[in-house]
Amino acid sequence: MNILILTESFPPRAGGSGWSTYYLACALKKRGHNVAVAKIKGEEERYENIEIANVKTKKELIKFIDEFHPDVIHCQHRISTIWGVGHGIPTTTTIRDYWHTCYDGTCFNERTQKNYEKETLGTIIQALTYKKPRHIRFLSPFIAVYLFFRTKYSLSKLKKCDALICNSTYTYEITKKALPRMKCTIIPNLIDFEKLATINPHHFEGRTVLYAGKLTKNKGAHIIIDAALKTKTKAKYIFIGEGELEKYISAKAKENKIDAEFSGYLPNDKVLSMMKGADALVLPALWNEPLGRTHLEGVGVGARIITTDTGGTRDIIEDYYNGLFFDKTPADLAKKIDLLLTNKKLAENITKNALLSAKKFDEKTVAEKFERFYKELIKK
Repeated sequence: MNILILTESFPPRAGGSGWSTYYLACALKKRGHNVAVAKIKGEEERYENIEIANVKTKKELIKFIDEFHPDVIHCQHRISTIWGVGHGIPTTTTIRDYWHTCYDGTCFNERTQKNYEKETLGTIIQALTYKKPRHIRFLSPFIAVYLFFRTKYSLSKLKKCDALICNSTYTYEITKKALPRMKCTIIPNLIDFEKLATINPHHFEGRTVLYAGKLTKNKGAHIIIDAALKTKTKAKYIFIGEGELEKYISAKAKENKIDAEFSGYLPNDKVLSMMKGADALVLPALWNEPLGRTHLEGVGVGARIITTDTGGTRDIIEDYYNGLFFDKTPADLAKKIDLLLTNKKLAENITKNALLSAKKFDEKTVAEKFERFYKELIKK
């Protein structure tokens, strides 16, 4: 098949959705398909073994489609969906977050630190008036109207897809509520299990608690430093990633003499090595994580994950089997960190079970599901 993957995010510098797109392209290419990746307003022309066509305008995309002759177009995000539909070619979109129901794709209120299912003008105004410059707060009612109708417009474009792919049970439920008549199926993000098995664990001096992700409120990174104040077990806390909370977390760590290190952005292989070598990988998401890439790669390297039971995480983690859940409070997180750092048998079992559970997300298994989905889409 000629498969066009249309995206706004792709390695080398990308978040979880971009890496998931990359591994999908690699898996389909390995299976003999002719895969083209078109990145909207991108710059890189290649990453590893994948060539990237950069399209700056919709006109350029149409020209590329005419040259490539795709059998199917697989969109990955909001803009790629808006640009990708309406070409007379079977088209699908993977729902990776909540851009079709929320202007910023999170459905998370930073002011209250609570999740919501339905976006309103009120929730947008609350977001725009929380720690924003004065001119943004002043214009918030007008901006809110624009963003509200932008979401409605995005949803109307999504309806033009022939079918949708949801990456977890939770994103499926949210999507069916928003688009009850759309054909949807669940196909998770995939991992290259064989490649992950070759990653060598990073050697740390002493016990280490690791965080990998954006340093933002919805990711819950700030809870870790609050939990560190309550733990009984001495450990070093390493934060991989960038974000607005770095200064706050760093200052609190210094003030309370907590051994903390901030590495900023690191290459994916380095992150995987550190996840494999750490005593605990803490992923304290407060928002409804659709299907965390870090969770998937974590189980893939046998990391000992402590996380929250939000969104699609239960599709990956089973409490006390291949990871631990905590209840979003620093006190409970501290208890789980102490438990994992002192109970060697539990840690060993979690690693063993994580590796077993990761196999269902392996590229061979998941790529086959994508193939069947594409064939059905083309046939119809």
